[in-house]
Amino acid sequence: MNKEPIRVLLVEDSAADARFVKELLDASDIIQYRLVHVDRLGKALETLSKDRYDIVLADLTLPDEQG
Repeated sequence: MNKEPIRVLLVEDSAADARFVKELLDASDIIQYRLVHVDRLGKALETLSKDRYDIVLADLTLPDEQG
C-alpha cells in the first residue's frame, strides 16, 4: 500500500531547532513526510494560503508574531 506522505509545515526561526525537528522526523521508520520550513509567521500564513498541510508545528516566539 502506497500512502501519501504527511505534509508538515514547520514554522521555526532557529536553524538548529529546525534541524532537530527534521532529525526527529527522519528517525521514524513508520511515517513518510514532506517537510516545508519557513522562519516567519508571515511566510507561514502565505504558505498556508497556497497549499494544504496535515500538521503545522509552530515556534511560540517568532520575531514577527504578537502572541
